[in-house]
Amino acid sequence: MKPVSTSKSITCNKVMSKNHQKKSQKPKNKRRQQQRWRQKYNKKLLCEQFTYPSFPSQNCFPWKYENIFHQIYKPITVVAGSSIASRLIEYNLQTTKDLVKLTYESGCNCFKMLTWLRSIEGQEMMRGASRIILILGTNDLHVMCAEETVHRIRETVEAIRLLYPGLQLAWQLLQWRIKGTRYLSSGVRVLQEIDKCNIMLLELSHRLNFQTIDPRLTRYHISDDNLHPTYEGSRIIEQCVRQFLERQ
Repeated sequence: MKPVSTSKSITCNKVMSKNHQKKSQKPKNKRRQQQRWRQKYNKKLLCEQFTYPSFPSQNCFPWKYENIFHQIYKPITVVAGSSIASRLIEYNLQTTKDLVKLTYESGCNCFKMLTWLRSIEGQEMMRGASRIILILGTNDLHVMCAEETVHRIRETVEAIRLLYPGLQLAWQLLQWRIKGTRYLSSGVRVLQEIDKCNIMLLELSHRLNFQTIDPRLTRYHISDDNLHPTYEGSRIIEQCVRQFLERQ
């Protein structure tokens, strides 16, 4: 037999003792490590951070995240119209319940509005919208009578409901103006035609089940061109739209 050297036996004993020490060590306390990491970086762990589900429902949110839910997932309302809405300010239309988007075009009528709603730009604006408020009819009444204007409004409402099923719709009544049209001279006859159109529009709203808004502007809220609202008139329209949205 070959004699075993003492140096080899000593090194073997050291290796075995080290392995034994490693095995005998207690498992690391992961909870304590997480607490130290949090104290060092002052940041919540990923497992503790609140994440929003892809299709959230209000029941899955804790009570302390209720305000965050209402701020992020507000229903979207689109206010679209002609130059009557050109002096409205989008920030003044916002409410605690709704996120309001504003768009307008000078000379817009019912036909142009439908064309825009069918376009890519209109579809991007209407994405996620639950309601649309239309400020239209003035330019239609300028080239046709009250009966034809209401008939065109009816076609517009039906076409919008086919384009965007489930979309709630509201229409602003025609406001005070004395500027002449293509068939009527300026003055009282224009006001009579507007009143006639508004009466027929209210009947149409009951028949087709959509809502109407009436800011009830007077001649003191109309600018010198006898058509567009002044700064004060635009603020009245904004207040009327906000009150309408808050009642919903």
